[in-house]
Amino acid sequence: MNALLSPRLLIALPMLYLSSAPWAQSESTSRGPVIEEVFVTAQRKAEQIQDVPISMSALDGEFLRDQGISDLQDVALYVPNVRVDFAGNYIQPRVRGIATNTVVNRGLALPVGIVIDEVPYSRADYFAAGLFDLQRVEVLRGPQGQLFGANTTVGLMNITTRDPSEETMLDLSAEGGEYERRRYEAALGGPLIADRMNARIAWLKEEYGNYMKNTTALTNPEADEGFGERSRESWRLKLAFPDVWGGDIMLSYQHDDSHFGGSPREIVFGHERWEEQLRAADPNVDVTPDNLIGSVDSPNYRDAETDTLALKGSFYLGEWTINLIAGYSELESITFADSDNSPLPANTVEIDEASKQDTAEIRLGSPNLDGFLGLDSLFGLPLGNSDFTAGVFYQRRDQKPTNAITRLNAPLTVTLTGLSSLPGFFPIPGVLPPDKWESFTANFEQEAREQAVFGQFNWYFLDRWTLFA
Repeated sequence: MNALLSPRLLIALPMLYLSSAPWAQSESTSRGPVIEEVFVTAQRKAEQIQDVPISMSALDGEFLRDQGISDLQDVALYVPNVRVDFAGNYIQPRVRGIATNTVVNRGLALPVGIVIDEVPYSRADYFAAGLFDLQRVEVLRGPQGQLFGANTTVGLMNITTRDPSEETMLDLSAEGGEYERRRYEAALGGPLIADRMNARIAWLKEEYGNYMKNTTALTNPEADEGFGERSRESWRLKLAFPDVWGGDIMLSYQHDDSHFGGSPREIVFGHERWEEQLRAADPNVDVTPDNLIGSVDSPNYRDAETDTLALKGSFYLGEWTINLIAGYSELESITFADSDNSPLPANTVEIDEASKQDTAEIRLGSPNLDGFLGLDSLFGLPLGNSDFTAGVFYQRRDQKPTNAITRLNAPLTVTLTGLSSLPGFFPIPGVLPPDKWESFTANFEQEAREQAVFGQFNWYFLDRWTLFA
């Protein structure tokens, strides 16, 4: 199967939102507990979370470390209406119950976006990467297309990593737990050239063992020992160049290696009729449901490798800000799965993916303007204050190619399919047909080009009310 998407121009249509923030009180009249200042970038600028008129949650780096959060699946445990599922070749983020299964159709775009240090990524594999050396994770619920573009139909995860500082810092952490869990993290940062260049390098290594057993491994050397294992290793280098041409420049490079073992699976349906055939393939086969023991003959895994280079510049013209964003990423992954989920040699699937993406953005941010774009009052009535963000965006995404190779033991597959459709009282023969393997390959190629003009205007016409479009 081949798919080719031609370039297209996307212009974000203006949308009006009216929000009330009853918690926002002036400092002189505030009573009771004081809200801690938490700054977020949900609207492409730094502002306090209580001033952001959208549904969102923010977790800072200290909270992430204290709770032992290692990936976005863990983040979802602390955020309402959000879930991230991944196991083996299955990765599916969802917000408010909405998701897209990109395993079945590689050309489908996720409705949940992910942005890392202001660069958006489109493939589901980026949701499965390990989290380390983070400043903050923001989860935005609801459409975010005005400022973050396509593939944010139902929400967005906005990740900010820690930047280099002018002070020398060393961070070390180690964790251990059941099922052979090991996690090591280290970061070192500080000035390389005083007042000219600061650097920070961070490293992560994480391992989890199997939490399910595979009985077929006792008699079949090709079978996995168990299910549920995973390992990840990543490192990131960030270089900061302050006061360059009236602004700041940040250059970063990150490499990720991820391995996910077989998805947990058990034989829980139809085993009474098939137990004789299953035991012929695996004498130790387990047919007891919900006991964390499975029986699968072929290996199951997903290996992914990514390389990401990003450049960010912030330049200042008085109180106005110009932001330049550029990014390049390569992703390669291979997935192997036993599709029949049993010790019978029926069918397997292998998926080999290679994808690339280029991103560029120019964004203008205004200062806090008096009144309505500088108009202080109208007919004697004060107009509060306002600001806006506007820019242009370009991204190119390629999948060249994604090959899905399906191998079928044709006589066995046809026989199993036919016998499974018979009534329950029909006897199952004790001898199955001889093996005869066949295969077919589905080739998928995709080229996508996006150009967008975007913007958002915020009018704070009352202390507790904001209109933005």
